[in-house]
Amino acid sequence: MRGRALLKSIHPLVCACLGMLATAANATATPFTLGGSYQYGVSADGQGFGPVHQDLGPVSQDILELPTVAVPFEGRYGSTASVAMSGSVTAGTLHGLAADSADVRLGNELAGTIGANGHVDLELYFTDTLTFHSDTLAAGAPIEYTAEYVLDSFFTTDADGGSLCRAGAPIGQISLDNMLALGGVLLVNTPCDVNTHLVSTLAESSVVGADALVSERLRIHTDARNQPGIPYEAIGANAANTAHLFITVNTPGVTFTSASGGTYALPQDTTPGPALVPEPATLTLVGGGVLALVARRRRLSTSRS
Repeated sequence: MRGRALLKSIHPLVCACLGMLATAANATATPFTLGGSYQYGVSADGQGFGPVHQDLGPVSQDILELPTVAVPFEGRYGSTASVAMSGSVTAGTLHGLAADSADVRLGNELAGTIGANGHVDLELYFTDTLTFHSDTLAAGAPIEYTAEYVLDSFFTTDADGGSLCRAGAPIGQISLDNMLALGGVLLVNTPCDVNTHLVSTLAESSVVGADALVSERLRIHTDARNQPGIPYEAIGANAANTAHLFITVNTPGVTFTSASGGTYALPQDTTPGPALVPEPATLTLVGGGVLALVARRRRLSTSRS
């Protein structure tokens, strides 16, 4: 099955552009919100569709899950492209996966292979409100607390060109920032970065009885397109385990509550990577399918060539 017919059977959420990501005003309309957006497109042999754009939220609920997207596309001369993604948001935790591929090896040279491309932009965020309490300090007494932002992520590929850290390689970037909060945080992971465990810590201040806004945003961008002499390109960006925000109150006798009900507590095991916080079972299954889609398309192409 080709083109749009295949898209309809796999991804019923394809629709016209629904607008840009919620503005800061929308995100802060309630004390606690989850939200995001995604956009993707595929093309092969001069055919394709996109960008397809979908907003997610903002909503005030325990969890926001991104509808699973898995879209292969075959052009008129046999070239293929694919995109896939999944993700979820809870207070203090952001999970995201994205993958795309471009393969022109089956293109008809006599007919003239034009090229192939798949790209994904995924954005997930949360905002929350903390209120500080104390049984020993008076209202208005100054307090100190620490906000720790953590990003664990990595990239994968089985591209013909080899390493993603080379000229002309598929493009990938995973970033984490504190969006609406003051004192900018920006953690960025690219395919050439060795350190996949990134941490940024901010020293913050407030007063007993006051509210403090916290927020965190995960962005994932991937773009695979065939290059001269490299007919097959692929990239997977994995931030499924995970982007986190941890809050520690440093002033004795002070605690906080959050509008979401989240505790933002540091885990007992602070080992980076999978031991930090197990990713949700649903995302584990979806993530495996997302990152396997590119490899599966390549195996099928290889067996046909």
